[in-house]
Amino acid sequence: MIGVRDAFYSKTKRFCSVSCSRSYSSNSKKASILARLQAPMGTCWGDIEEGVRIELPNSDTNLSTKVYWIAEIIKLAGFKALLRYEGFDNDTSKDFWCNLCIPEVHPVRENMQFPFKKLMRVEVVDKNYLCRTRVALVEQVIGGRLRLVYEDDGLDDFWCHMYSPLIHNIGWSRSIGHRFKRSGGNFFSSAL
Repeated sequence: MIGVRDAFYSKTKRFCSVSCSRSYSSNSKKASILARLQAPMGTCWGDIEEGVRIELPNSDTNLSTKVYWIAEIIKLAGFKALLRYEGFDNDTSKDFWCNLCIPEVHPVRENMQFPFKKLMRVEVVDKNYLCRTRVALVEQVIGGRLRLVYEDDGLDDFWCHMYSPLIHNIGWSRSIGHRFKRSGGNFFSSAL
């Protein structure tokens, strides 16, 4: 019977079905536990769902320093999530499980304002010749990470953080006398 108190579920008779009541109850318990633990993701737990991006340490690297990367939540199971690093698209071979309640995990705020925009030109250190810079285009901006493509080689892309010391405004190399590779392939050094 619709509209009759006995047709609703839970002690307070607020839910239209048993599954609705249980869903609300389990979400409330998770939020309550997160609040008590003061978990890093506790303040945004309501926004956590499949498809959301988070930032976390990249454990698939041999670097001596801790590096962070962006991953997408593929599946949720309690406080753990099956994640896929940004850039792997439909490749499931590197998917991994992670506890979302560790301090190193942070939500990526898609609406943050960054000084870099898509198709903006920047000077970046040439990854093949570290003693010079090259012009690159910003192809994508995700959570402060930039996917850059060298202007003269549209196939060679790589990711870099927006605060990296490897990225500079156009004209930086000329202003300090640093070598750079022009888009036509010529090298320039104002020191010469």
